Order: sequence, then C-alpha cells, then structure tokens
Amino acid sequence: MAPRPPDPDFEAMLRRIGGWIPALTASGAVAAFLLRRADFAWALLLGGAAAWLGYHTHCQLADHAVARRHVRHIWLKVLLRYGLILLLLYAMIRFSLFNAAGFLIGLAAPAAAVLMEGCVYVIRHLRGD
Repeated sequence: MAPRPPDPDFEAMLRRIGGWIPALTASGAVAAFLLRRADFAWALLLGGAAAWLGYHTHCQLADHAVARRHVRHIWLKVLLRYGLILLLLYAMIRFSLFNAAGFLIGLAAPAAAVLMEGCVYVIRHLRGD
C-alpha cells in the first residue's frame, strides 16, 4: 500500500506549532530577565531549546516511520541534539545556574504551543475560514 500524500493544512499546522515553541520560550525568558531572574530565564531557555529540538526530532522520526520519507542520518541527529542538551544541562548545574522550575516550564512549551494552535483552529472554524 502506497503512503498517502501529506495534508497541506496538517503540515502547516505542524510548522506553526514549531514556530510557537521558540516564541513562547523567548517571551518567557524576556519577562524573566526584566524581572531580574536570570537563573530562571537561562533555565527556561534551555528547557525551551530542549523542547524545540525534541519536537523537531520527533516530527522527523514520525515522517521517517509513517510516511516513509527518507531523513538523512536521523539517528546521528538524535544523538547530537540530546548530547548537546545534556552538555548544556551539565554546565548549568556545574556553575550553579540551574533552576528546575524554569527548565520544566521551558519543557512545557510544546504543550502551550499545541493549545494555542488549537485555539487558532477553533477561531478559524467558527469564522468559516
């Protein structure tokens, strides 16, 4: 059975979710910096970066598994991305910059991005777009 062609609306939604994640992370970090909470802001940025890299990695893995799209060196990308995250996490803990609450909130950025995209979808549906 041949794989179905991708739905352009679904692909656009995935791209928008991928754009919401860094936007939410950056806005939260700016707010934390303005409130003079640099440790929280750096941890939030690290958590958001981990979430963004994880989101894109899992999208590529799903494309590879479901749609049979060829993704070059996918396992190397996964190892390098998570290796970089672990290295940054080690540096933050070693130099006492780690704030667990900021990191966990940064990791929750994809959930907030999906909720925001769901709101956009509902508004578009109600308007008839």
